[in-house]
Amino acid sequence: ADDIDLDFLAAAFELAGGNIRSAATTAAYLAAADGTPVTMRLIVVAVEQEYRKLGRLVLEREFGRFYASL
Repeated sequence: ADDIDLDFLAAAFELAGGNIRSAATTAAYLAAADGTPVTMRLIVVAVEQEYRKLGRLVLEREFGRFYASL
């Protein structure tokens, strides 16, 4: 989708390669379930889920303007 902000994702979230892959896969499954393309909102939701699996806090300062969509 056109709304994906890769610069924001790279700067905001510290994830290892395997966790990035897991978040990307989750976003793809969420999009398939919705019958929509992968969007920035779905990626952020997937990153939030990955953070929770890792036991990390979901902080507004990291998620920035996308925090409200969680």
